Amino acid sequence: FRGPNTISGNGSFGVWISGTGTSGNVVTSNYIGIDASEHALPNMGDGVFISGGASGNTIGQPDDGNVISANGLYGVVLTDPGTSANTVEGNYIGISLSSATHLPNGSGGVVLFTGASQNTIGAIGDGSVGQTGGNEIEFNNGFGIAVFGKGTTGDVVENNVIDDNVTDGVEILSGAAGNLLGSAGILPNDISENGRYGVMITGSGTSGNVVTDNVISSNGTRQDAASGVFVTEGASGNTIGGAGTGAGNSISGNAGSGVLIGSDPANGFNNPAGT
Repeated sequence: FRGPNTISGNGSFGVWISGTGTSGNVVTSNYIGIDASEHALPNMGDGVFISGGASGNTIGQPDDGNVISANGLYGVVLTDPGTSANTVEGNYIGISLSSATHLPNGSGGVVLFTGASQNTIGAIGDGSVGQTGGNEIEFNNGFGIAVFGKGTTGDVVENNVIDDNVTDGVEILSGAAGNLLGSAGILPNDISENGRYGVMITGSGTSGNVVTDNVISSNGTRQDAASGVFVTEGASGNTIGGAGTGAGNSISGNAGSGVLIGSDPANGFNNPAGT
């Protein structure tokens, strides 16, 4: 891995891919938000922004991803209806290539919202946690990954390391439905040591999401009451775990409960709508 391009220090996005019919593009082996010496040189907006129905694009490749770190807002954003079948794989998001230096993106790691659907964060690799096709999403200011909004459906998050982010490892919220975090017995995510919850599923209409085959441990490092998995604020009909060998989650060592469904007044969630 040697980044042939340094895409950094710009006033808006580092890379912007947009529009129906914009497909089949590959962005790989670049420094986005840092320089070749792995010092912060932030783009003021997001590192990579995919929008407006762009589909079938690839950000990173197994063992040849990008370093997408130190940007002013998010590392990677996918948004809008029709923005689908894009893959984000093999990237270092919030850290250096060596994983030795923390280079947080300002607002969070990866976000899918407002109708982005059937995208993959992570990829089929060799079956070990976070290896080959997966992303390392660590030390971001805010969440590691967020999936939110009505119409944001069919997205898959698999085979990533999602550790040490300031708030939650993964957030599924605001009506996002039918998304998959993990995959049955093959490509687990490692969701550990995040500042608040490992996984938070929240909001009315946030339903039909499946959380299975993940390692969710040691979360709540900054908030003692925070749980491994938290379902609240009217989210309903979601599945934590699954049937069959390897289809469950390993949930252990978190500061609060392993799985909490309902309210967490200590962290400001009172669940008025019921879950």
